[in-house]
Amino acid sequence: NGVVVGVRSDDQTARCKSVICDPSYASNKVKIVGQVIRAICLLRHPVNVGSSTAPGSIQIIIPQKQVQRHNDIYVCCMGQTNMVTPKDCFFITSSYDATTHFESTCLDILDVYRRYMGEPFDFSKVTRGLDVDDNQDGAH
Repeated sequence: NGVVVGVRSDDQTARCKSVICDPSYASNKVKIVGQVIRAICLLRHPVNVGSSTAPGSIQIIIPQKQVQRHNDIYVCCMGQTNMVTPKDCFFITSSYDATTHFESTCLDILDVYRRYMGEPFDFSKVTRGLDVDDNQDGAH
């Protein structure tokens, strides 16, 4: 009758009052308004960084108006001096989230919680025991 009662997997059912899921599971209830593209480029040569002879790190920000898009395009290149790739191998990635540590993704999750529960998530109610590898300040 169109009311969710749970999630079924094989012969097991987990009953619930509501389901929060990836939009791909409810394609008839969502409207596509854009898309995210991630690109990974493995280069055999460094990207020229100005007049420097040593391969360095760069971040290229392509403004949205220059490419007729709704969002800027971010390209990050980290060279061997950052020690994130083996010597003579360069790794470039672009991401929809220009923030570090996935801030916008975390904010999106908190927004989903607020819209669903009707109130913001209260971090003060979170309790966490200490594991063997933890100290009083949290995980190492």
